[in-house]
Amino acid sequence: YTISELPLELKPATKTGYIFNGWFDNSGLNGEPLTEIPSNTTGEINLYAKWTPVTYNVVFNSNGGAGYKSGIVCTYDSYCDISNNEFEYDGYNYLGWDTNRKATTPTYIETTNGIKVMNLTSTNNETILLYAIWKEKLIELKYIYNNITSLDSCKYNNSFTTMTPPANAKPGFRFAGWVKE
Repeated sequence: YTISELPLELKPATKTGYIFNGWFDNSGLNGEPLTEIPSNTTGEINLYAKWTPVTYNVVFNSNGGAGYKSGIVCTYDSYCDISNNEFEYDGYNYLGWDTNRKATTPTYIETTNGIKVMNLTSTNNETILLYAIWKEKLIELKYIYNNITSLDSCKYNNSFTTMTPPANAKPGFRFAGWVKE
């Protein structure tokens, strides 16, 4: 590249997820950044861009649950460890985290060691909100009546006392209720 007019003002560069900290004339990025190429410059000059990765905040929403989970600060292009869920929601199973509070299948699913995420945003100091995703607990019921088995499920918080008696009672017997095996 040939420069015909000096001094030449150096323009900032852009890189997704990074803050530009200036141009340098050495690969060690030492000294002050250059703002222009002086008029007395001759020959070849190499310029090196200095970058700092952006940081962003991740905060957690219980999405109907109870408890508290501390937010964390993450750095672009580095894995960020999200520890296991600390929220509780009676009658629900925790599935994972998502940026959409109405998600039914979470984007981020925990293992026994938590979750590793990367590059949730490329904007410096942005806050990313992750919602706990829950699925209502169901209890499977097996009805056995006159040696006939049927399966049903009810929500975790439903009472077993609301189970209806069989429609056709056994002749000579009065229905007294269901017994848990």
